[in-house]
Parts: sequence; C-alpha cells; structure tokens
Amino acid sequence: MRNAKFMPCALLLVFGLATTDLVYGDNCSGYDVLVFQSAETTEIAKGHTMTVVKAYSIDVEDNTSSPFHLTTGECSGTIVSTPDGVTRASGHCVRRDKAGDTYSLEWTLPAGAQKYSWRHVGGTGKFSSDSTYGWAQYAASDGKITVNRLGATCQGVRQ
Repeated sequence: MRNAKFMPCALLLVFGLATTDLVYGDNCSGYDVLVFQSAETTEIAKGHTMTVVKAYSIDVEDNTSSPFHLTTGECSGTIVSTPDGVTRASGHCVRRDKAGDTYSLEWTLPAGAQKYSWRHVGGTGKFSSDSTYGWAQYAASDGKITVNRLGATCQGVRQ
C-alpha cells in the first residue's frame, strides 16, 4: 500500500517539475509522455530511502518532422532521499523510431533542482552520431501518466 501512494509522487519527481517557455537557445522542443509501470521503495532508515521507478515513454516533438518525433521506449531511474530532506534522482531512457533506429539518454535531477538535464549517450542508424542534450520540466500528470515539457540543442542527427 505504501508504494501505491508513493508511485505517482515518485514519477513526478523523477521525470521533472513545472513547465516553462523555451528561452535557452533550444532548437528542438516538445513533450515526453511517460506511462508509469512500477516503483519500489526501500527505506534504509527513517527518512533515508531509495525508490526505483520504470515508465514507458513517447517523445512528441513540436516539429513533427523531427527524427525524434514519436520515438518510443522505456525510462528507469532511482530517487534517493536523505534524512535532511534532500532528494536527487538519475536514470536512463532507451527509445526507437519506426525504422528501428535507436538512441539512449541519461538524465539527472540534482538536489533541489526544478529542471532535470539529459544527454544522448548512444544510438544506431540516424542517431549514431547524435550528441543532443537538453532539459525537461514537469508539465502535467494524471496518476499513472506524466507529461514533461522539454527543450534541447539537437545536433548530429541525420534526417
């Protein structure tokens, strides 16, 4: 029961917090739609926990001709909360497009941050020379579904 109450909160924390306008010189933008699969929390001591989360993901780009538009996959990560109330999170996502080309990214939410940062770390086909990086923030949630606004500097991707 404890996990059932904590899961939506964990997913919100792991995958970002509060929407913003794109003001960072981004040349790619859109939304990451996440459908929560699972969360498991281990409490080592009072107030000292680690939660492991997993979600399905689809990237919906503002520019529908972007090679990232409608790529799908999975994301997972860990949230560590310490007794002093500090929480941080990190993880990875893997996605593929309809042609079967894939890419992976790593993301980090530092302690106290409102945005998380992410960077592509590998890929195949059109994504093999991809060095895209960016940020994301929470935009909306409906229980098991979370939507994050994202912005990025897209580079090295072949159309």
